[in-house]
Amino acid sequence: MNRIGIVTITNDGYNFGNRLQNYALQESLLRMECEVETLNRPIRGNQRQWWRNKKNVIHYFIPYHRKIEHKKAGNFYFWNKRYIQWSNVVVTDDILPSLANKYDFFIAGSDQIWNPNFIWGKDPYMFLQFAKPEQRIAYAPSIGLDSVDQVSIQQYKDLWRDWRALSCRENEGAKIIRDATRKEIPVLIDPTFLLTKDDWRVLTKHIIVPNKYILVYMLGDITGDYKQYIDQVSLENHCKIIDVMNDIRYAGCNPNKFVALIQHADRVIADSYHAMVFAMIFHRPFTFIDRVGWGMNMNSRVKTLIDKMGVHIDRMNAITEINVNWDVFEYKINKERNKAKEYLLNSLR
Repeated sequence: MNRIGIVTITNDGYNFGNRLQNYALQESLLRMECEVETLNRPIRGNQRQWWRNKKNVIHYFIPYHRKIEHKKAGNFYFWNKRYIQWSNVVVTDDILPSLANKYDFFIAGSDQIWNPNFIWGKDPYMFLQFAKPEQRIAYAPSIGLDSVDQVSIQQYKDLWRDWRALSCRENEGAKIIRDATRKEIPVLIDPTFLLTKDDWRVLTKHIIVPNKYILVYMLGDITGDYKQYIDQVSLENHCKIIDVMNDIRYAGCNPNKFVALIQHADRVIADSYHAMVFAMIFHRPFTFIDRVGWGMNMNSRVKTLIDKMGVHIDRMNAITEINVNWDVFEYKINKERNKAKEYLLNSLR
């Protein structure tokens, strides 16, 4: 039985997609009869220490003080504790050299762990430099950009040298790695796709959501044009609007509730890659909104997903309604699942 350490972004705020992709990769590896732990390495403080602050606990349990940030922190703390199998120790620089002897393999991925615009994007840890070359496996990590500057490429060349298996989540990222390493780089689906809608329903079966609503999940700014579009869709479909980021009733929800809200929505409107993924998993109508206010274009992963699933659109606009032939989608996603599982099995032999 292989002992696997997952290396991913573990506590950069309260990101639904990040936590759910972590869970999905973990569950997929468990089904391959591996022992799996996610290495708990802090990026900005340590989310697992939330419980130690008595004020946070009081604010979480007393409704009058249940502000969004405290509620969200508590919900993510409890969710992580229940659903993620963590390493027994916090992974500091001091213990990194000892990890190679405690695990058989390390899997880096998924999410944007190699995006150079983030503080961890060039961290040797995210490139498994503490591990032996034969222990390094990449499962669908994302660079998230169409191109990378030459200075970064030179750094990446060394970090991508001597891996057991390399892969990427988007076509443009795979090309960047291929050009730097001169190796063929498979493009694999996000881990959340490794689980079926029936698998995800296990997490949502006891969650109650309203009837008839449009789910809005915007990580960037909601411009006047975006608001006008959202209001128009709501009016035409006779649906209320649930804004996960700004509605106090839902903004503090945990990842399971987030999935349930997508599962039952009449339409999902979002600038989030993982919102689009779950809309596809549950066959929900979806509108992708170009993210505003982040200063970088991260749509390469969205374009790759659209191409892989056989979705036809003339071009990506600021507001793009995604129409999917669900029979074609199910055929293609099953094919991609088999490809991804074969990659993992071969890498772990």
